[in-house]
Amino acid sequence: MRRTANLGLKANLNLLVAYDLLWPAAFEAEKVRLAKALGPVAKGIEHYGSTAVPGLCAKPILDIMAGISPLSEWERCKPALEALGYDYAEGAGVPGHYIFGRGRDRTERTHLVHVVGYQEESWRGSLAFRDALRRDARVAHFELPTAEFVTFVRSVDRQPRGGLVHWNPGTVPKTVTSLFSSYSAANARDALTSTSSS
Repeated sequence: MRRTANLGLKANLNLLVAYDLLWPAAFEAEKVRLAKALGPVAKGIEHYGSTAVPGLCAKPILDIMAGISPLSEWERCKPALEALGYDYAEGAGVPGHYIFGRGRDRTERTHLVHVVGYQEESWRGSLAFRDALRRDARVAHFELPTAEFVTFVRSVDRQPRGGLVHWNPGTVPKTVTSLFSSYSAANARDALTSTSSS
């Protein structure tokens, strides 16, 4: 019997699982479905988030970005995504993302599609972060000392504002803090504060 990808997380449950070698193929299969359903509305479809980084433990949910332009036309995606079994997660709380989820039933999620502005800050920053994690296994496996971690995160997005890792003085971005939970937020915040002038 052929094994399927380890996907699915019940509502209100946070759980990390070991990397599954079948996640890339599961993404590719879903990408084909999404591309066919969304047609030319989707300018790009990318696998991002923890399941997109080989070897990284992750929540067993495929995070997918569908880039459209302009973002103001995101509702054009809604009927096509609903036809594929996705439902709109209104009020998901991620600025600039219109999120749709699906699972085997309404009590779980196996896939999340984030409709974002193609080539806008969120698109570029998220892919830069993913690609940096893919390039340096020490980062993906939490093997960097705190100072190197700070240097890495700062190098991901050097845009003057916005993006995935835009720094506000004395704060640590939520995405970075949650992804790198093995680095204590306090230590990372201290390191960022002490190196902010460098």
